[in-house]
Amino acid sequence: MSDVSAPSPPGWFPDPYGAPGLLRWWDGRQWTQATQPAAQAPQPAPASAYGGQPPPMGPHQPVAAPGQQQFAPGVPEPGPAYGQRPAVGYGRQPPFGYQPPPAKTRNGVPPWVIGGVGLFVTIVVAAVVVFVLRGGDSGDGGVAAPPPRAPSAIPSSAPSTSGPEASAVPATRSAVTGRITDLKLGISYARLGSPWTPASGGWLRPDYFSAGQVSVVQAPFEQYESFNATSLSGSLRPDETVGYADPRNLSVPGRRVTQRILREHFNLANRRTTISSGPYQVGGRQGWLERFRLEFTDAAARDWKFSADTVAVLVLDLGDRRLGLLWISVPDTFPNQGDVDQVLASVQVS
Repeated sequence: MSDVSAPSPPGWFPDPYGAPGLLRWWDGRQWTQATQPAAQAPQPAPASAYGGQPPPMGPHQPVAAPGQQQFAPGVPEPGPAYGQRPAVGYGRQPPFGYQPPPAKTRNGVPPWVIGGVGLFVTIVVAAVVVFVLRGGDSGDGGVAAPPPRAPSAIPSSAPSTSGPEASAVPATRSAVTGRITDLKLGISYARLGSPWTPASGGWLRPDYFSAGQVSVVQAPFEQYESFNATSLSGSLRPDETVGYADPRNLSVPGRRVTQRILREHFNLANRRTTISSGPYQVGGRQGWLERFRLEFTDAAARDWKFSADTVAVLVLDLGDRRLGLLWISVPDTFPNQGDVDQVLASVQVS
């Protein structure tokens, strides 16, 4: 096939062999066998205006010339705006030839140089510290002894001021402002100042107490109105004096009253530690004293404002087979822990 009069650039041209109305493809070197009617020849698309998008593709794609690759239809994705980096999203690769910008440097020094210098300085400092701690080269391979420690001005542990093994430091006490007289029993004891207040009618009623004072420690408390420090006196109940005939067996009513106090006022999970239990005299009158400490095992879990209570229950023989009681209790967070001893020491019988 002759290449006479063939144009140099590739493209569709009138058939040089004289076939009217037909176009033949010139690939730059020779004429191909394929022909196409001139009416169906692809026309070049008009150039898009400046800043606009290419015109959309038509419903029919041009037929590829022999030896050319057929691309999928679609409008090419526009490139990034001026001054923006190409977007690289999940599952996408950066465009060919794109390189990320260099990492920031300090005064033009690459970061790996800065990091290397920092690592070198750290190693040198660590070596110097080890050398100093080892006391240098001792010559015999031994380790130098550390310098003697100065004695501490603070003791390792402070002495405890609670429980049966209390220290010699006296516990603080409330101010005494007068005396409380229980006319029903014929006894009196110290009236204490703030934070103590006179017992209200809720405490003072038959078969309960007849005189005294209290101090609120937590209010409200669980299903109760409050939890309190107490200094209260009253008569024993009939069932607590059954069988009593002589001061020599005061321990029986004494322990009965103690069980009632625990049941009605300390119905909480606790561990009981006895401080003292035995005879106790007041102005020549015989008595029985039960003194103990209660550790409340649910206090921390239930966020109570106290965790323990020191309790004293004193039962006195008042003559003519009459018995009276004095109940004193001070929780561990109460400010004046010495009030139990102060009230006990102040009791008088008329």
